[in-house]
Amino acid sequence: MQRNILKGIIVFMLLAVGVFAVSADVEQTTYEGKLMKVSKIWFIQTAAAMFGLDVTALSQTYGDSLVLANGDQVKITGDMIEDVINVTTLQLGEKLYTAKIEESPAATTEIKSYQVNPKRCISCNLCVSNCPTGAISMVNGKAVIDVSKCIQCGICKNGNGQNWKGCPTGAINN
Repeated sequence: MQRNILKGIIVFMLLAVGVFAVSADVEQTTYEGKLMKVSKIWFIQTAAAMFGLDVTALSQTYGDSLVLANGDQVKITGDMIEDVINVTTLQLGEKLYTAKIEESPAATTEIKSYQVNPKRCISCNLCVSNCPTGAISMVNGKAVIDVSKCIQCGICKNGNGQNWKGCPTGAINN
């Protein structure tokens, strides 16, 4: 039940952001909230919404000294790109982490979409029901991923680390 609530929150949040997003692709944002990790993807849960986080730049800057945990109360700043925040600063208690970025994240981010091999897809609908953003649908009896809705979480391919183990036929790759 908790997983279904989480799915609902993520889908609602993505729909709300999509409806109210400005036309610019990159938007500087600052949020405070609690960290949550779902299938190797970090999210920030604010009082009003939940956003995916890309902490790659921070991880590259701080390495193993950057230790994050579910439930940590943080304040983050970064560029919002396609409903994911590329975190440039993260305040955890008294500690402030600032990423060293040589180029704009928008210029260096290469989006690799997950894709379905229709020859391997057996039309089981399991990926459709487990996708937290509703990015997967069935078209002519085969799963198809809408890249504009996909947040690259990998749940369709690798599972959620709990009761869903991912595509049973290995039809999904990135």
